[in-house]
Amino acid sequence: MHFGDFDFAGIAIYLNEYKRQLEKKALFFVPKNIEDLIKINGNRKLYNEQNINFKVERINEENLLKLIKTIHKYRKGLEQEILIKRMA
Repeated sequence: MHFGDFDFAGIAIYLNEYKRQLEKKALFFVPKNIEDLIKINGNRKLYNEQNINFKVERINEENLLKLIKTIHKYRKGLEQEILIKRMA
């Protein structure tokens, strides 16, 4: 299970470094409340400064596709540290 940033760069790292090597054994962790987290705590700068450098049509993980739609919807990305802060 990959636990990375919830932005295009984080998704690209997962796809290009983990999924490529581990294939079906790899899974990108997306919390159930990701939409609220992005809406409230998301960072528009992450969205504006990153480009998608992967082919969305090749992704068949529903949770990852939903995450990409949410990122586009709010035009924000979210760093993983927000979850660590919320747990502390």
